[in-house]
Amino acid sequence: MAQVRLPEWLNGTKGPARTTGLMRPRRGFLEKNIEGVSFLVREMVAPRVRSPHKGLLQSIDQRARVGGTLLLVLSGAFIEEVGPLAGLLVLTLVLALLSSVSFSALFKRVLPALILAAVVAVPLFFDLIGGQASDGGTAGVEVLGYRVVFTVERLGTAGLLMTRVAAMVTPVAVLLLSTRESDLFKGLQGLPVPSFFVTALFMTFRYVFVLLKVVEDTSLSRRARTIDPSRLGDAQRWFASRAGLLVERSLRSSREVAMAMSSRGFTGRIRTLKPNGLKARDYLWIGFVSFVFFISIGL
Repeated sequence: MAQVRLPEWLNGTKGPARTTGLMRPRRGFLEKNIEGVSFLVREMVAPRVRSPHKGLLQSIDQRARVGGTLLLVLSGAFIEEVGPLAGLLVLTLVLALLSSVSFSALFKRVLPALILAAVVAVPLFFDLIGGQASDGGTAGVEVLGYRVVFTVERLGTAGLLMTRVAAMVTPVAVLLLSTRESDLFKGLQGLPVPSFFVTALFMTFRYVFVLLKVVEDTSLSRRARTIDPSRLGDAQRWFASRAGLLVERSLRSSREVAMAMSSRGFTGRIRTLKPNGLKARDYLWIGFVSFVFFISIGL
């Protein structure tokens, strides 16, 4: 069989081929915000960075795991002093360490709640009466005709708010980073929680990603059909029109899904395999978090 020789110009590999006249389309205000919101929702609802190793929480039954986390959150709600709240936060961090949870991933999920709490706490330092300070004549800094007053009471109130938010959000973040979605809903079903709530939460959890995919595909189709990048005002008007269409589409999809599930015999309760009985370590975990909860009620 005769050999086929390639020409010299085809064999040459002097360097990578260059493409001229092609430029990557620049992302605008709309694309950046859609990508940012999608990434934030995905990471908060279904984090990709989960602990791959076995730890303390991973070895506990999902029912005891979810119930214990709820008791820790309630403990943070009942404690009224900064010191015990800080102790509860340290206890949660030790729990994350024993569960092989990454502190960087944990911090990324707690940080948005802390920023929101800081924004809420800022008005505590403004004396809205104007003129003389209302805190016993304490001097402050004038800002836009109002006085910013820093006192021990106001700093204590702001610190209590920030610490309480951190102590209540951190256990939930540790649970999400150490528990799969299926185990989370199994744990909720094993607790005295109405089945309607579990079903609604499960459907919301599943279809929020469907709606995110619809928004991303719509933005991508608009970007593919646009030659000249639109201005900020045009992107905002387009987003407002798509938001109304997305609400209408989500309502229509919910009705169609409900009819399809009802026609297939769905009764409103998610059926899973029968869970195994609780073990000794599960009872020890429940007893420990119950002890913490009863102590927090008295603090």
